[in-house]
Amino acid sequence: MRSALLGLALMLLPGIAAAQDTTVAVAAEAPQLRLLPEYTPCTVSGARYACFTADQVAQLNALEAQAQGWEHQLHLSETLRLQLDQLVINLQAQVALHQSIDDANEARIQELTTQLGHEIEQKNQYRAQAESTDYWPYIIGGAIGVLGVGFGVGALLAH
Repeated sequence: MRSALLGLALMLLPGIAAAQDTTVAVAAEAPQLRLLPEYTPCTVSGARYACFTADQVAQLNALEAQAQGWEHQLHLSETLRLQLDQLVINLQAQVALHQSIDDANEARIQELTTQLGHEIEQKNQYRAQAESTDYWPYIIGGAIGVLGVGFGVGALLAH
């Protein structure tokens, strides 16, 4: 699981770095913003217009191109943000799934440990029963042996 998180982090770093580079580039360009060039009011067919020189129109076109570039960067950063949000949601779902798997495994391990302890206890009981010696055969055998020796000694003495 940690390797998956590390892999995800390594995949996201270039995207995050690119987003930060874009933010830094926008911040670096921000001081260069200028107000619209001064216009000359003019009237054509009774309608008032703002008239610009060719240089001022070139400045306006440059500002328009710059604004379009920023709009494109904003769209890219919004798309990147949505992708990152989706990755975070997916990662959270995977973490929850792995946590539930870990919990299930822990419960199964606990169950198997309990079962193993029970089986070991039963085996030890069976072994103890098999290894336990009953004293009755020894007592009866000993008594018969003593009686046999007694009869043998008595028979030798009676002879």
